Amino acid sequence: MPQAISASMASGMDINAIYGKFKDRGAWPYYDTIYLDMGTAGTSGAVSSQYTPFSVPVGSLDPVFNLNKTRVQTNMISAGNQYGFGSTRCLIMMGIGFQFASWLNKASVDLILNNCFMQFTIAEKVFYEGTLDLWPGGFGLFGVSTATGEETWTNGISNPNAMRRFGIQYGKYIAPTVPFTLTITFPQNQPTLTSALGTATPGALTNGNNSHICVPILKILLDGTTDREIQN
Repeated sequence: MPQAISASMASGMDINAIYGKFKDRGAWPYYDTIYLDMGTAGTSGAVSSQYTPFSVPVGSLDPVFNLNKTRVQTNMISAGNQYGFGSTRCLIMMGIGFQFASWLNKASVDLILNNCFMQFTIAEKVFYEGTLDLWPGGFGLFGVSTATGEETWTNGISNPNAMRRFGIQYGKYIAPTVPFTLTITFPQNQPTLTSALGTATPGALTNGNNSHICVPILKILLDGTTDREIQN
C-alpha cells in the first residue's frame, strides 16, 4: 500500500501542488518577434525608428501585421512595459539574445547591425544596452550549402553556450507586475530591407487591414528561470 509522505518530508520537495507554498520553478524562455511591412508586393520595406518588443502579448493585435499574435510570434501573456510578466509570473533573467530571420541576406543583416542599438530597462532603470552583435542569440540556423545563391546568416552561432549570460551573480530578478522595456532604436538611418521571395518569404503574413505582406526580421530571447502558479 502506498505510504503518504509527512509535511516535513514534503517541505524539502518541489515537485507538485500538494502544499500551497510549492512553486512551479524551472528554466523558461520568453520570446518575441519583430515584423516588417513589405508593402503589397512583399518585396521591400523600411524599418521603423524604434521597436518595443514584449509590449504586445499573445492574443493581442500586432501593430505591424494587424492580426492577433500567436505563440509563433511571442509567449508573453501581458504587456511587459506595463505589467511585466503578469501577477503570477516572474523571471530571473540570465541572458538576452537576438536572432535574425533566416531569409535575411548579409546585406540586410549589415543594415540592421550598423544602424541600431538596444536598451533594456527594469522599472525605468537601464541595465543593459549596446549594438545587437554584442548580444548573440545562441539559437537559429548555422551551416553551409552548395545551392547557388543561397545564404543564411545568424548573430553568433546556434549554440546555447554562445550567448552572453549573466550567471548566478549578475542575473536580474524581475518581480511580478514590475514593468520592463526593451527598445531597439534606429536613431539616424531607418534602412530599407528587400526580399526577392515576396509572398513566399518564410513566415510572411498578410496584414489584416491593408493586405500588405509582413515578414519577420528579428527574434528576441529573454532566457532565465521563472516561478509560475502550480495551477497554470
